[in-house]
Amino acid sequence: MDIVYIETSIVSHATAWPSSDPATSVLQIQAKRWLDEQATNRARLSRYNDRVWIRAIATLTALAVFAGTVVTAAGPHAGNESAPRLDVDLPAAARLHGLVVVWLLLVSTTYIIVLRRRVVEDPGVQDSAHALTRPMRLFGLAVAAQGAIGYIQYFNSTPALLVWFHILGACVVWIAVVRLVLAEHDSRGAAVEVDRVLQPS
Repeated sequence: MDIVYIETSIVSHATAWPSSDPATSVLQIQAKRWLDEQATNRARLSRYNDRVWIRAIATLTALAVFAGTVVTAAGPHAGNESAPRLDVDLPAAARLHGLVVVWLLLVSTTYIIVLRRRVVEDPGVQDSAHALTRPMRLFGLAVAAQGAIGYIQYFNSTPALLVWFHILGACVVWIAVVRLVLAEHDSRGAAVEVDRVLQPS
């Protein structure tokens, strides 16, 4: 549809809806249908983007937890003194674990910013953004706290008490990412149902 049609429709809409003029009324209806289609397409694109972001976050979280498990199994708190340790280079494994966590923090922070901007700039997709903002913030806080504990224990010769807190934090982070994935799934399912109901028969 030409932009002039939409502009003509908007000008007419300012005076009357629908217009008493049949030709203008047709243009108004066409413009409204086009705008509705654009809003629907933006909402679908946003849901797809959410799925990509959250899958990336869940994948990085799984890698971070796995790498952390390797570090713990190779470290001094993997059991008593006679227990066999995982035969890996502990400093290298710890650095790899920390690198994955840094990437997880960067991706999570970026996605939180994306959600905030979407709420402000695109009212048409606010519902899905609002549904994901709270679980995403809780996840970000959990990852930040877990990262802080990890770096504190790394630079303080890995005290046993902090190892327990770090393991507990890993559980909290995993619960948070599962909640995030479920929130995205619920939001997408609700949106698909709305699309189905509103779809013309």
